[in-house]
Amino acid sequence: MPSTPKLSPTDELWDDERTAAFLGVSRVTVRRLRRKKLLPTVKVGAAARTPRSAVLAYVAAQIG
Repeated sequence: MPSTPKLSPTDELWDDERTAAFLGVSRVTVRRLRRKKLLPTVKVGAAARTPRSAVLAYVAAQIG
């Protein structure tokens, strides 16, 4: 599992649609990755957001 990157005040928070588009997967897959704790989540009200830095760290971990 990738380490959770530190969230900076300037880090973008992506919704499921943007995260899915960047990764080239469906929104359901993004939710599965979050549920498996592979993508950290930041709650903004009732909405779940994924920090951009976490998405980049996930991709880097997958590449090796």
